[in-house]
Amino acid sequence: MSQSEDIYRRIAKVLGQVFDELPDEIGPKTSAMDIPAWDSLNHINVILALEMEFKIKFTSSQVQDVENVGEIADIITEKLARS
Repeated sequence: MSQSEDIYRRIAKVLGQVFDELPDEIGPKTSAMDIPAWDSLNHINVILALEMEFKIKFTSSQVQDVENVGEIADIITEKLARS
């Protein structure tokens, strides 16, 4: 399994912990629009859970600006490369 596949698998796991219902597939284009329960409060829950899962910290601008799972994966990949 590539690092990218592992990151997406772990993101999907986190989303499954935060939300009861998920689309059949979680991919780069998956966004809050695809998950009805993904509101502003649950966005913070997702970010906090991802920070714990990956042992990273998102900046406040990253938290505000991220639009889909692909962007989340890119941020995580970049942060893991620096650690």
